[in-house]
Amino acid sequence: MSEVLNAEVTSGEEGGFSRRRVVKGVAWSVPVIVTAIAAPAAAASPTPTPTPTPTPASVTVLGAGSAINFVGGGKGGNGPTGFQVDNAVGTISGSVTITPVGTVHAKIGIQQPASGEFQATTFNGYESTTLFTHAAGSQVVFPVTFTAAEDTSPTTKPKPNDVYNYVATIAVTVSGVTVQTQTNLSIKFK
Repeated sequence: MSEVLNAEVTSGEEGGFSRRRVVKGVAWSVPVIVTAIAAPAAAASPTPTPTPTPTPASVTVLGAGSAINFVGGGKGGNGPTGFQVDNAVGTISGSVTITPVGTVHAKIGIQQPASGEFQATTFNGYESTTLFTHAAGSQVVFPVTFTAAEDTSPTTKPKPNDVYNYVATIAVTVSGVTVQTQTNLSIKFK
């Protein structure tokens, strides 16, 4: 009887479609179709070009903690002697803000050098802000000299050996990217 069934299956498959032949054909043809469709699409798509992002400038404080001289006598102190800007690909602009720490009776600003990169210093109480600009350069050094204006009232005038502390925040903008750094400075009255 099994011979008869096998004979029927064999003879039925030879002359037409059977479920077994259809499933077998679909199983072999689907991966081929998918591969044939996917390969040209992958080959035709271009590799995306990464968009360059501007490299922010780096700011290095020079001489942090060094002895500094103020324009005018009667005081000394320590702090930065300048700062350096690297990777400058466009015009450099920025500010140096000097903020007192605790109670002080003197305001400190940056003395404008002869080169003219620093503009006039403005004061808000004992805090000062000095703006600066410079044409493009791959490395620029800004030397810094300080000036101080102290209270003159007999009750608040600094006494010899009084030390006032400040934080200098240097903000630099190059090609629309701003970076900033901070450093400490102090003034000692003689």
